[in-house]
Amino acid sequence: MLQIRGLSGVVTNTNAIGADWNFVAQQFNISMTAPDPWSRFTAGTSGLFIGIFSAPKTIYELGQPNGVFNIALWNAATNQVK
Repeated sequence: MLQIRGLSGVVTNTNAIGADWNFVAQQFNISMTAPDPWSRFTAGTSGLFIGIFSAPKTIYELGQPNGVFNIALWNAATNQVK
């Protein structure tokens, strides 16, 4: 649906903010509950880096007039079950 490709899409595409933070939450959950240390480490690291890359575009979008609405709209659109 979002057709994001590469690091530049993760860093710049504001339509993916909701999906990014959902991914971060899932990875942090895995990092706390995975049975083995390697899975905890890789999940925590990937969640941390996506969160770091998503923070600037989230702050930018929240500063826009309809930023919260746009984030909620795209988050709902990307979380629909097909």
